[in-house]
Amino acid sequence: MTATIHIFSLLPEPKRQPYVRKFLQNNDASKGLGNIIADAFVRGLTWGLPKGFDAHCTLIINVLFWSDPKMGDDGKAAVDKDLRKKLEEALDATMEREDVKALDRRERVDIERLRGLLKPVEMMPGSYYLDSTRGHLEGQVDVCGGDSLEPDRMCAEEGVSFCSRCKTVKYCGTECQNWHWKHGHKAHCFPTTY
Repeated sequence: MTATIHIFSLLPEPKRQPYVRKFLQNNDASKGLGNIIADAFVRGLTWGLPKGFDAHCTLIINVLFWSDPKMGDDGKAAVDKDLRKKLEEALDATMEREDVKALDRRERVDIERLRGLLKPVEMMPGSYYLDSTRGHLEGQVDVCGGDSLEPDRMCAEEGVSFCSRCKTVKYCGTECQNWHWKHGHKAHCFPTTY
């Protein structure tokens, strides 16, 4: 399990990588993923410092933000209610550890960030907090060529049609799609089965 979580944490941010985003948004492909990753944190997954705890928390945050909250038992988050409570306790205990306190603040920011986002998930009605956050994030990536490594070279128009091959990146029109194809998308465009 440790190796799997390590590998999964190396994937690019869903905001920058449409394939990861598409995987997390597919309920069949990502079903139970939030519970598996959160449970691994609660059980005390063996992970070397300095990046371990923070990377694991980043992964949980990405699953919470991009996966369907209705996959959880109470419909508030992709992690079940009892497990979220245990996760809060594990995060509190982690932040009290001397080796974590000794880390530079930048190396533990997502531990604190995850702990901070669990509170509004519980306090707000239904899945409002995570739905609104995902809506905001999707608005940032649904621009033309949303995964471009050179965002300043793409227009800022809203994407209206998907790449016909991978169906993960949106474009405002054929001119931008052709430019993006020649400047990087061709190298990592492939059809997805999820």
